[in-house]
Amino acid sequence: MDPPVIRLAHCQVQVFCLQVPGACPSCGEDLRERRLQEAPVSLPSPFSNAHKTSCCLLNHNCLSFCLSFVNRVLAAEGREALSRETFTQIFILPRVQRVQKYLFLYKHLQTHQYYLVDREEDRQEDTQEETQEGI
Repeated sequence: MDPPVIRLAHCQVQVFCLQVPGACPSCGEDLRERRLQEAPVSLPSPFSNAHKTSCCLLNHNCLSFCLSFVNRVLAAEGREALSRETFTQIFILPRVQRVQKYLFLYKHLQTHQYYLVDREEDRQEDTQEETQEGI
């Protein structure tokens, strides 16, 4: 199993890595004897084992089946049915984008030790994603 991606915050940067470093890759300060602004956390992988996940679409891995199911639930609630485009935009694309970002980050970390993100940039991207998901 692949090691998890770890995120920690120090000196106004988010540090992504596969192992917690002894020193901050941005400022060089020793991290072993310093308190971090936030504890290092493992990022959840966007992948799951379909054989061990009870709600995976393993038996009916089909867009038409999923769309039909969602539309029947919506009809039972007296709500309007979703088109294929709307269904894809709401349910499929956000997960594909999350996987794409995770894969980019993971591949970067396999060849480089760290990936640094300015904390202000990170907050702006989170705000943009929240706005897009609220549509």
